[in-house]
Amino acid sequence: NGGDLKLFHTNPNSYIQDGSSSLAISSARIDLNSASGQSMARLYQGAQVELYHSNTKRLETLSNGVRAVNQFFVSEGTISLEKPGVHHHRIIANDTGNDLGFQQSSDTGSNTNFTTYLRIDDGGDIALPQDNQSLKIGASGDLSLYHSGSFNFLVNNNSKNFVIQAKNGENAFLCVPDAEVALYHNNHKTCETTTEGLRILDGTGSTATLEVKSTGTNRADLRVLAAGTGN
Repeated sequence: NGGDLKLFHTNPNSYIQDGSSSLAISSARIDLNSASGQSMARLYQGAQVELYHSNTKRLETLSNGVRAVNQFFVSEGTISLEKPGVHHHRIIANDTGNDLGFQQSSDTGSNTNFTTYLRIDDGGDIALPQDNQSLKIGASGDLSLYHSGSFNFLVNNNSKNFVIQAKNGENAFLCVPDAEVALYHNNHKTCETTTEGLRILDGTGSTATLEVKSTGTNRADLRVLAAGTGN
């Protein structure tokens, strides 16, 4: 009616032109192929839509989203992760230069006021650029590492012992919640705190000793001070 639909060729291209409102093509399956017969797109009734590159499927829709086959590239862009009523998240490709930033919005249900909480620098370093934001390790956030703005903290968040090893299997430092702190030499406990003070130990069977040494002509003093009266 009134020439709303036109099919014509203008060298070197061919055209289907709809001059009204919409162009509807109905079929149980629609294939778009190149002149050589390679698949370019396939559209299935009640199912997926597939996009191809050089006759290889690269993208398809799913009932719950989209699947990229092999690799998915975002060039100098932003990936937004949104859910109604909660803080929105996004991954930005050029946060402070060429760094990769992981951000969260300060307002729920909003795409404004984003803050970077994790950054992968262009050189490969990983940064948590906000104070008082923890790196949590373990299924229940058992170990936390953070900077308060004034101090650095490594926090044991459960009732388990905290151990630093000089190498795999060789203890150097042991901290027991609500109990002792111990130092080791070659994986043998040599010193531990007690409710009364400090105990010198030897785990090898030799006599435990406390040494106070000086260097050169300097004098080394050991003083034992007691407060109060009595022995």
